Amino acid sequence: MPVVAAASRAVRGLRPVATATAGRPAARLLASQLAGSPELLELPLDRPRGLTASFVGATTTSHIDSGLHADLVKLARDTGTTLFMVVQAALATLLNALGAGTDIPLGTVVAGRSDSALDDLVGFFVNTLVLRTDVAGNPTFRDLLSRVRDVDLAAFANQDVPFELVVERVNPARSLAHHPLFQVMVILQGTDAGSVEMPGLAGTVEDLDTGVAKFDLSFNLRESADGIECSLEYATDLFDPATADALLSRLITVLRAVATEPSTPVGAVEVLTPRRTAPRPGRVECLRRGRPPAHRAGTLHPPGRGNPERSRLVLRRG
Repeated sequence: MPVVAAASRAVRGLRPVATATAGRPAARLLASQLAGSPELLELPLDRPRGLTASFVGATTTSHIDSGLHADLVKLARDTGTTLFMVVQAALATLLNALGAGTDIPLGTVVAGRSDSALDDLVGFFVNTLVLRTDVAGNPTFRDLLSRVRDVDLAAFANQDVPFELVVERVNPARSLAHHPLFQVMVILQGTDAGSVEMPGLAGTVEDLDTGVAKFDLSFNLRESADGIECSLEYATDLFDPATADALLSRLITVLRAVATEPSTPVGAVEVLTPRRTAPRPGRVECLRRGRPPAHRAGTLHPPGRGNPERSRLVLRRG
């Protein structure tokens, strides 16, 4: 069967499945997991949120070296989790320290190709999942990973439920100012995401600036031969470049800390970058006690800035 015809048939087959899913236990389960979760995270904004999001964005980049990459992979293996779960737990730890609270919903994407019939088809079947991260009680990072694993496995087991149906089930208050159910996205791609092989064509992934931010913050990590390439796409309505740079730098700082001492309580994990060891008096203590930070420019000051970039696929004839 031609590829176009096969793709068309696959998409038509997914429609009734999506419709039927609305009343299935899977949809109810995902919705119940999000019941009572915060509709809007408290983030260290540089400006107040407007009535309508502009979706104008920028990107900053950084890099995790191969040594830390290996340590994080080992931590995942030792705790029966995955590298993605380690990154998710580290991001929740960081946001908790910055005043987001202890109930932190994060978005991620899945390939949407759980059916083997879609393996050889070219098409966009990606779905969005919301992963609720519970940091309450100041658990050790190792214990937090256990919580994250349980939640993620339940969510991934029902990844075919369309995100729109989950939103419909949860029925949060709609707003033009922010994304429903979550405002922070986290994505981890494996080493195979950097190249594409096709008959007669060779493809590589290159960074491309889109100037768009679909969410308040979107952390994108991609494994490579020499470590992990990291980028943070951020809404310029809300964040200054210095703040975005600091957030990405601090995520890497948290990852380095938990890779060394995973038995540290999350409230004691160091979130300051090496060059930023003398913050304004009382600020970090205030944040660690769960009080929201002041939403003003200059709150976070990292060491340097990255280049605004996103990704594109470049194909060349072999």
